[in-house]
Amino acid sequence: MSAFDRRGMVVEFTELARKGLQTPIPLWMQKANLPAWASKAKEEWLERGRSRHHLMLQALQDQRAEKPAVSTGS
Repeated sequence: MSAFDRRGMVVEFTELARKGLQTPIPLWMQKANLPAWASKAKEEWLERGRSRHHLMLQALQDQRAEKPAVSTGS
């Protein structure tokens, strides 16, 4: 990744997880009319995220842990 300013380097991982991604889509993959080799690489890259998409969404759910009972030691 590269950018011209700090703001361009900020990655919102929760937004990526909602899309089923773990890393931002490379700029070259965002172009229209990709050559065959690039289309294949893009599909393989997206497929890796699809298999984990439900796990990423589940991790984003508000999961509150039960607090352990406080022992008074009496």
